[in-house]
Amino acid sequence: MLKKSVAVVMLLVVGFVSFVTLRDIAAEGNGLMITSTELEYITPDSDFSIDIVADNAVDLVGFQTKLLYDTSKFTLVSVEDSSSLGNPMTINDTIPGELVLNYVDVLQPLNGSQVLFTVTFHASSTILYEDVDVVTEDPAYMHQFITIDELYNVIPVDVVTFNFDQVKRGYIGDANLDGTVNITDAAIMQLYIAELTSLETWEAYFADVNQDGFVSVIDVAKVQLYVAGIISTLEPDGQVNITYNYANGVYDLTQIDTEDKAILFAAAERYLLDTMSGGVPLYTSASRVMFSDRTALFSPEYNGVLQFGEEYSSLTADDSTVYMYDAVYGNPGEYTWRDHFSYYPTEYNPYIVDDSASMDIIELFTGKLYKFYFGNDVSNFEINPDLAANNPVAVDPQIINGKVYATTWDIPLRTDLVWNYYPTFDTSLLPAGHDVLDANDYIWTWQTALDNQWFRATAGGGDFITNGIKNAQEYIDGTKTWTDVGLKAIDNNTIRLEFDFEKSMFDIKYMTTNQGWSPINQELYEYLGENTYGSSLENVAYSGPYTVDERTQGQFLFFAKNPLYAHEELYHFTGIQYRYIEADDQVFEEFLAGRLDTARVPSTRVNDFVNDPRISVVPGTTTWRLMINAFGTEENRDAYIAQYPNTGINNEFIPEPLLQYVDMRKALYYGIDRYQLAVTDALTYLPAYALFTDYYFIDAEGGISVRGSVAGQAILDDFGMGTYGYDAMMAYDYFIAAVNQGISDGYYTPGTPEAYTQIVLELRYASSGNTTAQAAATSLKQQYESLFVDDTNYIQVIIDVHDTEFPSNYYDYMMVANSDLGIGGISGSLIDAPGFLEVYQDDNVSGFTLNWGMDTHTPNIEVSYHNVDGTLVHEIWSFNALSQALQRRVYVRDGIIQYVFDSTTELIDAYMDMEGMVVATRSDGTNIAQYVLGDTLANLQVANGLDGLYAEIIVSDNGETFLMVVQELNGEYRVYDAGIYPLFTDAESAIQAHSGYPLGSVDGLLADDAAIAGNAYLSSMGYSTLAEIAVNTGAPIDQMEVYAVTWAGNYTGSDAYVVLHIDGYYLGWKWL
Repeated sequence: MLKKSVAVVMLLVVGFVSFVTLRDIAAEGNGLMITSTELEYITPDSDFSIDIVADNAVDLVGFQTKLLYDTSKFTLVSVEDSSSLGNPMTINDTIPGELVLNYVDVLQPLNGSQVLFTVTFHASSTILYEDVDVVTEDPAYMHQFITIDELYNVIPVDVVTFNFDQVKRGYIGDANLDGTVNITDAAIMQLYIAELTSLETWEAYFADVNQDGFVSVIDVAKVQLYVAGIISTLEPDGQVNITYNYANGVYDLTQIDTEDKAILFAAAERYLLDTMSGGVPLYTSASRVMFSDRTALFSPEYNGVLQFGEEYSSLTADDSTVYMYDAVYGNPGEYTWRDHFSYYPTEYNPYIVDDSASMDIIELFTGKLYKFYFGNDVSNFEINPDLAANNPVAVDPQIINGKVYATTWDIPLRTDLVWNYYPTFDTSLLPAGHDVLDANDYIWTWQTALDNQWFRATAGGGDFITNGIKNAQEYIDGTKTWTDVGLKAIDNNTIRLEFDFEKSMFDIKYMTTNQGWSPINQELYEYLGENTYGSSLENVAYSGPYTVDERTQGQFLFFAKNPLYAHEELYHFTGIQYRYIEADDQVFEEFLAGRLDTARVPSTRVNDFVNDPRISVVPGTTTWRLMINAFGTEENRDAYIAQYPNTGINNEFIPEPLLQYVDMRKALYYGIDRYQLAVTDALTYLPAYALFTDYYFIDAEGGISVRGSVAGQAILDDFGMGTYGYDAMMAYDYFIAAVNQGISDGYYTPGTPEAYTQIVLELRYASSGNTTAQAAATSLKQQYESLFVDDTNYIQVIIDVHDTEFPSNYYDYMMVANSDLGIGGISGSLIDAPGFLEVYQDDNVSGFTLNWGMDTHTPNIEVSYHNVDGTLVHEIWSFNALSQALQRRVYVRDGIIQYVFDSTTELIDAYMDMEGMVVATRSDGTNIAQYVLGDTLANLQVANGLDGLYAEIIVSDNGETFLMVVQELNGEYRVYDAGIYPLFTDAESAIQAHSGYPLGSVDGLLADDAAIAGNAYLSSMGYSTLAEIAVNTGAPIDQMEVYAVTWAGNYTGSDAYVVLHIDGYYLGWKWL
């Protein structure tokens, strides 16, 4: 039985509380309309679904109704409850042609437009081309819909109107939807293919005769054959059978038309989603921002907390080179950040403000105790002191699992903090000491905030009450005095916070990054009066990076760098100018005109600027996915390790059998409400139900996005289902099927009603302190655990979430199959989506595999496309082969990447061809191979049970040289081990190629023991002889050479490198 939970949702309206209900809004009358979702066309002999919807429901808590359908046209497939219903419906569908349903849940009233249930039918193959009612209400039945009021009175709805849409049969091949298929449709389809006309969604659907997701010349040909009477039907069950053959030959799919590439790319992505081999997509964001040419971003990489570090960025040209507004240039020597605002700020007291526009402005001139900064890696962040001097200090700490907790924390303040004021304000009007910012300012501010019950001191989530400040609520209630409240000044530079419950250091630092913990100036507040302080930008004191400039007026807000701010050296703008610009499109136009330093690119303009060097992605390229370890058994895992021994897979982690089943992976896909997770719970994410965002492009030249083709858009249509890929009932069915299979296979034993068998899935992710990511992980856990409960076999799934330090969550867990699940994501080039496919290959060719135990090597993807010669072909590919062929020239045999050849010569020629080279000369490489491989070819051949092992030195037509080692077994030739080793005729090239690191210079051969001992770097490592290095690195001493090297940017001789020098060639061996 599918378990459901009742959720209570509370909405806080900032600033006031309203008890106006939807019932008040529906002031006139008590009526309800029952409708069905619009579905214009259906196809014969196929399934389709309609939603039954209550429009404008007001506290609807129950209904009883009876619907009729024509059994000569439709066969009932299923009736499914809507996820908005709190309890299951009672359904009677035993009599064909009738549906009797009733429902009640007085605890979860429905409001607005709500889907009640979904009905799926199978359309008859004999249905005529006409408008058809799918369902109608039974006029003889006593329909009743009931509501409930604030006093819990049950009230029947006075008037219920049924208004169900009709559907029309569509014909495959009918491109203009006129009910017939003729030569006009063939002409329209040709115009569409030539991009001389467009097709609406349903027109494109029926024009796609072979239903491959793409309107092509094969569809035109079929229509022509049909019109000529050569074939008798175009319906899906009467199509001409297509014979698909395994792909064989040399392929370079980068050379085919972009539209055909789009077909192949969509086929690859569809395979990943059909099998969940790429993991389960969860969420993403996909906006873009552009910066002016003079902007030097602190971080070119997007950081989820600090973005690109605009706050700490700089400008490379002064204001005299740019327009400040209209055609007016700025002043020489000033570096003003030019931005915009779309909503006027309303308040500048951080404890009263309730709108984001005001909060953004307050952020500029308000210091905080702690603040977000970039970590050593710009992809991370740290919370470090701002106005505080150091980290919080625990008083009477408790150590729990190695972490410090305390109910009392002291925060030391900097001793050099001072206030600043509006330039024209006469500070002589204030008492002496007004400019000193110390602990007394904080305590006075907090007491004043509680005395006045300012919003951000008492509510909103970051306030004193919610955070558990000792006796704060009691002080407001009047049962405690101020001396009892846990907000104290130990001395002028130390704040003490006392809580009702234990907190960690991180809790304190994170809490105080909130503006609702910042100080206001007591002397200015008392001079101006409580209703005046913060009423304008002039009527506040400044403790942050900027002060208000006196030029602020009208549609301009000006801010000047605050020379008195504690960390003013981190800020490089001399000022900030905000101009009021309301519309996003206008903002972007002003940026293009050179009057702003940044603007978001409107979604309608993204394609125009995707290659613009000024563009930055926020973050857009990353779809965060649920990664899956699908090995299932230790035997499967070990077999993979034997095949790919260099992947570093953890051979001790025991895989969970349930995840090896595709049914379970599909349950994970359909069982997550992405909107709930991304928008409702995590707030700032966007739901993602495909592996690539809309902003990836098939290639730079063609300009088609991954969703710009019929096949690409069909991915979203087919997997999104209008619900962001969420279908709880479907997911539950997949889960039950997987559990039953696991029981049948002997992996699981049913539990009992008193003791459910728990299948615990370990999940690793890294929030890095990001509360949004934490909320997403919590939502995922709650959703899965509430859904995946088998009340027949008494089995339930538990998601064991571990917030793991980045990048350990990748390198120590997901990348080495050391957990069951993981949340992670990586991104690729926006203009080369095919180049990103290889991260999903099961052979770990990218080195960044995150989903394990998948099968992407079996040829089972059927595709129809035009090859490089323009010929329509129908082929079967493996995902791996398709992925590689879309990126480069590859040899394919029977649908898979060709690794086996008929001779050494054929293999070497093929590999050189794939690298775009031709063999110029070849010679025996037996001698050099023994040093590279660590043993003679003869010994290795015997040890590995091979029929032959050969090594050749290959010089290409462009002068590059390689050692290639080939094995022979049963007449099949393939590369041995790594197989291909670049050779060089000089040591410097060998070192550079082997290290992959920018090399400054090779500073000389260390030819003897004296040179080794005299080298400061090697001496510091404990080396004094060549023999010691040979033993340590495993290099053959007779062929070993050691060089002093300098890496780019370092001092001379700052490192050393070992190379082998054999038969006139150099190989990089070891970086010391």
